Amino acid sequence: MLAASGAALGQTRPAADEGPLIVGQSREAWKLFRLDHWDSSIDFLGQWRQDKRTSDTGPDVRDTEGLLRETFNLSTRSFIGHENLMDLRADVRIGLEDTFTDSGSQGVSQHDSSVLDLYDLRALILGKGPAPVTVYTRRDQTLLQQEFAGTIDSTTTEHGVTVQAFGDTLPTVFNYFHREQQQSDQLGLTDSRLRQDTFSVQSQWALTPHQRITLDYAFDDIHESQGAGVATNYQRHDATLTHNLGFGPQDRSSLRSSARIYDQEGDFARRDLRLDELLLLRHTDRLESRYNLVLQDREVAGLEQQAIRGNASVRHKLFESLVSTASAGGSHDSIGSEFTSDQAFGDVGLQYTKKVPYGRLDASAGFAYNHTVDSEQGSDVTIADEGHTFNDPLPIVISRRDVLAGSIVVSNSAGILIYSEGLDYTVRALPDRAEIFRVVGGRIADGQTVLVDYVIGPEPGNTIDTFATTVSARYGINEGWFSGVSLYVTYQQIDRTLDTVDPSGFVLDDSRRLLYGAEYRIGEITLRGEREQRESTVSPSVTNRLQGRYDRSLGPGSFLAIVLTHEDTRYTAEDNRVELNRAEAQWRESLGRDLDLRLRLLYRDEHNEFAGDSRGLEQNLELHWRKRQTEISVSINNSLLEGEHADTLSQTFSVGLRRSF
Repeated sequence: MLAASGAALGQTRPAADEGPLIVGQSREAWKLFRLDHWDSSIDFLGQWRQDKRTSDTGPDVRDTEGLLRETFNLSTRSFIGHENLMDLRADVRIGLEDTFTDSGSQGVSQHDSSVLDLYDLRALILGKGPAPVTVYTRRDQTLLQQEFAGTIDSTTTEHGVTVQAFGDTLPTVFNYFHREQQQSDQLGLTDSRLRQDTFSVQSQWALTPHQRITLDYAFDDIHESQGAGVATNYQRHDATLTHNLGFGPQDRSSLRSSARIYDQEGDFARRDLRLDELLLLRHTDRLESRYNLVLQDREVAGLEQQAIRGNASVRHKLFESLVSTASAGGSHDSIGSEFTSDQAFGDVGLQYTKKVPYGRLDASAGFAYNHTVDSEQGSDVTIADEGHTFNDPLPIVISRRDVLAGSIVVSNSAGILIYSEGLDYTVRALPDRAEIFRVVGGRIADGQTVLVDYVIGPEPGNTIDTFATTVSARYGINEGWFSGVSLYVTYQQIDRTLDTVDPSGFVLDDSRRLLYGAEYRIGEITLRGEREQRESTVSPSVTNRLQGRYDRSLGPGSFLAIVLTHEDTRYTAEDNRVELNRAEAQWRESLGRDLDLRLRLLYRDEHNEFAGDSRGLEQNLELHWRKRQTEISVSINNSLLEGEHADTLSQTFSVGLRRSF
């Protein structure tokens, strides 16, 4: 019976002489080294790249590169002592690499041979202990694809250690890593080097079942350099302490308190202390209210800035189909000892949803008011880390007067990578605003969010009142002959009044915006057409948009997607017209059990009387074949961009072979 019970429990240890028989317990054998599993393969990669740039402002440039790479790949998992003592995982690629370069941009033609070593090594120490430790090092090389541009060679080396501690009472993760990254392209347009040392702590403490405290802290030491001698070096501390409290029935109400300290030294030095209080009260199933208070103390470019902001809002579900909202608040900002800005604002809104004959009606209406009083601004003011998103082909608009164009700095959302004016973006400075245009083929992608720093010049004291009204409706038909049709309309009106000693120094944008359109869905096809008319005292425009989309699943792992868009905007005050036609098709197909195909085509045609015309065509083809332990992959990338003053052609062809053992 004991033997059977031990077998049922899965493990049995024989009894010692004259000792008890222990059922269901075993002692894992201790081994100095145990190999759990390993996989190996041999890879061959042949690759040819060509980049050509033809410009009417300089000489033509042509760069070609041939690459032959043979590597032995080994992936293993092993243990030292036993599984809990040290768990080792390794992915290693070692081989030879031959590069044949004929560079017109650098004026060299050469053949280089080198030993290639790429790896990802990590060790988990005491994985089931009270403080598991992970030590890792990795090095990777990859080609980054840019839209309508050549590929970027990216090499990243990183070493780090992670410690998890206090898992039962205070789960905490300590992490440190050193990272070096180098990115470059063949034509020399991209030449970026980044060195980053980061130490971070994330911790969470559950005080009670209804409240917890979280801590996030990071220290970064960053050194970045780019071509043309541009370098950025800074160190920053960023710590946030947050307390969350749930209360009321089922913890439906909550209070969130947070404090953030940010301190950056070196280039773009700044300091930020911020306190946030957010109270959410759910009074009933139909009524809730929010209360928010923010206290902020900043120092940017040696200038002190303080801010106090508070607002309260209420949301009431009057009926199942009608929701009303209202909010009110104010703020006080001071910059240095001279400039202050006070605001009072409020808004009300209604949202209505109702099932109507043949479909559903969604409607909304809202009114907002803002009262701003600014004192005289006798010196320049620096604005930092203002978030914006690029939407092709429209520029980012900084709606401020007297923006100093030379002060604009654009970085990625993490604030680490600084983009280059002329290569990644261009700036157009106007009396009432500044416009930042994305350069097609640069490092900034369509739809990407960036951070913008800039400086605004002196202004006299002023009082501005802003009134905004918005009304919208959408009628979706889901029955009858017109099933799948939706009609929608939005109207927005913004009016401003100004009181100042020198009105000539201000340009207020009063606008009327009317957007209306229709959408039709039938099966896998979606068609949309809309028109936007914007009457404005600054930049009136009329925009027509057309879009067609086809999505179809062709089976497991197979699909076809086609998107066609047309956008035509006329800026009547500037006598400028921007027209963008864009077509994208993606096809992925499993051709049997062993062969996969992926095809992507992208066409872009922009006519811009201010920024110039451009036309781009990009084709990507990938084939992947596998049979037992053999894999063959082929990829072809071809990108052509014709600009106003320069044309760029980028081509990449690669063949890869892998044999696994």
